[in-house]
Amino acid sequence: AWGQRRRAAWLSAGEVAELLSEHIQFAMHTENGQVLGFRVQPRGDPRVFSELGLEAGDVLTEVNGMRLNDLRNASQVLQALGETQMANVMIRRDGIDRALVLNIDQIERLAESLQ
Repeated sequence: AWGQRRRAAWLSAGEVAELLSEHIQFAMHTENGQVLGFRVQPRGDPRVFSELGLEAGDVLTEVNGMRLNDLRNASQVLQALGETQMANVMIRRDGIDRALVLNIDQIERLAESLQ
């Protein structure tokens, strides 16, 4: 799918969602009865996941300043990712919050190189 086309412009929110869902499994994560964000696991080839700096079990809590503790933010996050090449994300790993920068183009290039 992704290896058969070249990116000519920004990805749509739907294309970002498709690309991410091909390589990352998301599950809502709660702590003390409150939504904290989304726990992530690799899907498909784990190299894409690890090249992004993610580890299985990380909890994605924020994307480009938008907290993921409200499920209504999910569509806004996807829209924002479709309009940029980089995403500043906060993850919680082993109880510690960490900042990462995800490169949307890098995800697509990695996916294409593995096909």
